[in-house]
Amino acid sequence: MSNDVLIVDDSGVIRQMVKKTMEMAGLNVRNVYEASNGIEALAQLNDHQVAVMLVDINMPTMNGVQLLTRMKENGKAIIGMKVYGAGRLVNMKDECLEFHTGAGFIDSFTLGIENYEQLKDIQQRLPEASVRA
Repeated sequence: MSNDVLIVDDSGVIRQMVKKTMEMAGLNVRNVYEASNGIEALAQLNDHQVAVMLVDINMPTMNGVQLLTRMKENGKAIIGMKVYGAGRLVNMKDECLEFHTGAGFIDSFTLGIENYEQLKDIQQRLPEASVRA
């Protein structure tokens, strides 16, 4: 099995921060590939088999939701999605949860929760989002 990673984010600074964090954590990663949008990510996936992708949602050209949807249509298993984040996602909690629960992921997890109130908030929103999705 490959231990290669693909980081998909339109910010080069964020991609470098993620790479540095993986190094500092001592993760057993052989190669780290990068893409600045979903189209570039699909091209990287044509050239490389990766074990893990870290995907930003808000990107130009093809965003993360479009990329994950395309991958799912092509038979790839999607494990998780970040729900709470920075920028627009902070104010789109319900929309993110609806996508999160309705996308047919194998499993999912939530990143970006900073305090107990946010955890309680997502626990209250999740059942309703599951019904709407």
